[in-house]
This record gives sequence, structure tokens and C-alpha cells, in this order.
Amino acid sequence: MSMPDSIVNRMKHGVQRALNTIRPPPSVIPITHDADVILREILSKGSKQIVPSFYDVEDVPINNKERPGMVDVTDTKAIRRAIHTISNYYNSLGVYRTDFDKNLNDTLARNAYYQLCEKASVDYMGAATYKVTDKNGEIADIAMDFLAAPNPQDDFGVLLKMGMRDTIRYDSGVWVKSFNMGGYLDEMKAYLGTEFWKEQDRVAMIVNMPFSSATNIDRSSSTYATHWQPAYTGWWSHGYVERYWQRSRTGVYVPFTPEEICYFMMYPTSDSIYGTDFIKYLRYQLQYLIDSTKAAGKTFENGLVPSLVWMHENIKNPQQLDQRIKEVRASNQGSNRFGSVLHTVSGEKVESLAQTLHNMEWLEGQKLIAQLVWAMWGFSPDEFMGEGGNRATSYVKRNITKSRLLYPLMTHFEKKINREVLPYLKGYRAGWKFEFLKDVDLDDDQKISTTLSTKASTTAQWTAMGLTMSQSMKLAGMGDELKHIGIDANELDEQ
Repeated sequence: MSMPDSIVNRMKHGVQRALNTIRPPPSVIPITHDADVILREILSKGSKQIVPSFYDVEDVPINNKERPGMVDVTDTKAIRRAIHTISNYYNSLGVYRTDFDKNLNDTLARNAYYQLCEKASVDYMGAATYKVTDKNGEIADIAMDFLAAPNPQDDFGVLLKMGMRDTIRYDSGVWVKSFNMGGYLDEMKAYLGTEFWKEQDRVAMIVNMPFSSATNIDRSSSTYATHWQPAYTGWWSHGYVERYWQRSRTGVYVPFTPEEICYFMMYPTSDSIYGTDFIKYLRYQLQYLIDSTKAAGKTFENGLVPSLVWMHENIKNPQQLDQRIKEVRASNQGSNRFGSVLHTVSGEKVESLAQTLHNMEWLEGQKLIAQLVWAMWGFSPDEFMGEGGNRATSYVKRNITKSRLLYPLMTHFEKKINREVLPYLKGYRAGWKFEFLKDVDLDDDQKISTTLSTKASTTAQWTAMGLTMSQSMKLAGMGDELKHIGIDANELDEQ
């Protein structure tokens, strides 16, 4: 049921009144000089780049905006009614990322157990092959040329490695897109994602409460009038990103529009506008591995564990013990006495500690915790610890790694590039699609061949029952395979 026009008008008046009470930001000091004069003066000093004001973000020309005609994310035709969890945060320069400690994550990452995961992931993605095709399946040369050299010093593999590292360790990877004067994407470079804070959309809201000054009025009567008065006002947010702020440690804050930033975040949550850095949940496990490795190394380095325990029951004073030690050394130490027999006197016993060290099994404890760390990132222990196993088991574990680690990351990067990178290139055409070329193992080839053989047999059975070739292939699910090789199932019917 729609609201009466009188109520809607009162609500609009209340919102406008609240907006009028808000003090506008200080205006930028106008430049009174002629623009051409300023340009010549700057160029005469040797500078070749005109840098606009850090806070003048609206001057960045961008074509093919995701939301054309919209000034910011708050300018929408939708009637938004939900409020974001952290809408009460004042975030004029970006919302602080709570429950995040970059220094802690960097400290936990400085060990071999975690670096095995990070290095393997970065290596996989950095060496991955890719292609950009149009809606006809042809290679889009414009996009491929840009990705081959997205900036003067890096190729696309470097951007993938940098973005992957920050996404895995912090769940916060950033590519900054630079546009030319024509408004098209001209350069793209990776930067530290944790320095980019998000400013949420902020809308001034007024809640009007109904009241009636009269009493004992028949509420069902058409003459009953409801009055409205402002109850409370405030800033509400819906959780959308209106602006990014790069907050470097030197205190320089640079704003970016959402179209200028490609932000990689694998694990968003509904109570935050940032992702989830899972490395912090392995804090104590990783610290245990670090401490135990360090302790074991110090133990053997300093010789804290003796190799023998020699009990002298009949020796009563230090002088006798020192004399006995000298006798044993003279009789058993030296290059010519290797393998000699140790003779003991009455009441003396000698025990070796080698077996005791073996029984401690401290390496097994480390192995268990290391497997837990690797499993967090989708790796099988055999990926790093090459224990013996048959081929079938290796294929299965390899497929688990691809399905749990590689494919989710590849899919995430594909979606971001298709939505936030390609549309801003000059010459972009609807239907362009970026995709990674998935590596295919022998086991995958065998599965594909078996599937195709099954579909072919099914097609033959349907055809023998009187269906046309195109109908049989559609029932067997062979349409996509025919498109890849340039054959139309309807053409087979005509033949």
C-alpha cells in the first residue's frame, strides 16, 4: 500500500530541512590565473605531468562507468531500506579495519611452513596463461596488448603475483587504474592493499513519527488527520563503497573513486566492509612451529643434550671423578682408537640417549601442525612432503589442490577483470571475456575422453530410436562440444 502524497511531501520536507542544517565543506580556493598561463609555467620548470588536487576526485575523466550518469553510489533509483552494521562509524576518510594487524600477519608469514603455501600460490597464478575473447570466440587483441604491458615496467604476471600475495596474506589486494585525458584506462599497477581504506556511502535520514493533537476522534473517519513531526536524524549507511582513501604511513591521504580501484577480497563478511585474513586464526599454530624449530636448533647447536649418561656409584669426590674421566679419554678418544671397547669398573653404568631423542618424536608434532596450516590454504601435505604414493592417489590429491585453491582464486580474478578492468579500455566491446586457461593433467584428459565417449554412445542410442541428430545431441548434452569445433547440430540434420 502506497503512502499518501501529503505524508511523502512532509518526509521530503524533513529530509531537506536536515540537509540544510549541514555545514558544507570548505570550498577550494578558486584559481584566478588563466589555465594556459599556469600550464606553460609548470612545463617551463621541467615537469611533464599535471597533478590535480588530491581531493578533487571528480575531475578524473572515466568512460564506460559501471553506473553511467550517477555521481556517487548514494545517487540511486532504488529505494534502499536496509542499514549496514557499521553505519555509525564516522568515515569521512575511510573506515578503520578492525581486528586486523598487518605487522602480526607479516611476522607470522616469516616461516617456511606458511611461505610454502604463499610461494606455491603465487607461482601458480604468476605462470598461468590467459586469453580475452569477444562474443564470437575470437581473440580481443586490444585487451591482450594492454594486459601484456599494463604499465611501463610490469607485465600482467607481476600484477597477478602482487595481488595474489596481498589477497592470500591480508585478503586485501589492490590494482590502481590510471586513466588518460580521454577517460580510458591507460595504466594499471599493483599497490599494497592494506593502505586503502573504504569510505561508506552516507545518507542523511529523518524519521518522522505520527501524532494527533485531537483526542476521542474516530480513527476510521475520513476526517481524521494524522500529523507528522521529526523524531530523530542521523547519518545512515548501506555498506557500499563511495570512495577509497590511500592512507600511507607518512600521513598522506589520497582519495580514489571506486572506478579507479580494483579491490580483491575473497572472504567478505556482513558485519564489515573488509575481508578476512585467515592467517590470524593460525597465530598460535604458526608460533608453535616457529618456536619449536628455533628451540630444537638451539638444542643441537649448543649441545644441551648429552650423548651418554655415565653413572659412577663408587666415586665419592670430584678428584676421583676427574681422574676417571681422564683415564676414559686416554683409553677411548683419538683417531686410532675409533671403535675401541669401553671398560668400566665395579658399579659403573653407561646409557645412551639416542633412543630417548628418537622417542621424543618432536618432528611428528611439527608435521601435524604443519598439515593444519597447509590445509587452511587448500594444499595436501604431499604437495610439499613427497612421500611415496601411487599415481591414482597423486591425481586425486592434485585435483583437490586445484579445486580448493587454484580455481576459486582464478574465478575471483576473472570476475574482477571482466567487470572492473576490460570495460574501461578504449575499443571495448560488449561480450569481451577474460579467462584463465586451466591446466589439464593426464587424469583430466582421461575423464574428458570418457565423458565424450559416453555422450557419443547416448547420441547413437537416441538416433537409433528415431530422433534427429540435433535432438539426440541436445539430449546427450553435446551442444557445447560441437560449437568448439565449429559444427552446428542442425546442419547435421540437413546432411
